[in-house]
Amino acid sequence: MLAGYGYGKQKFQTEARVVGREKVRVPAGVFDTMHVQATGQKSMGSDLIRINCNYWYSPESMRAVKMSLEVKYSNSSFTPNPESYELVSFELGR
Repeated sequence: MLAGYGYGKQKFQTEARVVGREKVRVPAGVFDTMHVQATGQKSMGSDLIRINCNYWYSPESMRAVKMSLEVKYSNSSFTPNPESYELVSFELGR
C-alpha cells in the first residue's frame, strides 16, 4: 500500500524476483542477503504511477536489512522522492 501525492492510500500489484545474493554492510553489521526487486504500476486518472522497490533480505536475521523505494509519476508535476532504509541494530533472540 502506498500513500501520498493526493491519491490517498493505494494498493499496487507488484512482481518480485530475486536478482542475486549479496553481502551487505549496514550500521547493524554485515549480512549475507538475497537482493529482491519488486516493481509495479497503476493508472490513476491521467497518471501512470510506477514503483520500484529493492530490498535485501537476510535469512540470518529473518528481516530486510536494507530497502530502497522509488515512485515515478508519468504526467504529474510531483518530483520523485526516493526513500531508503537500513537496519541500525540487531540482536539474535535467546
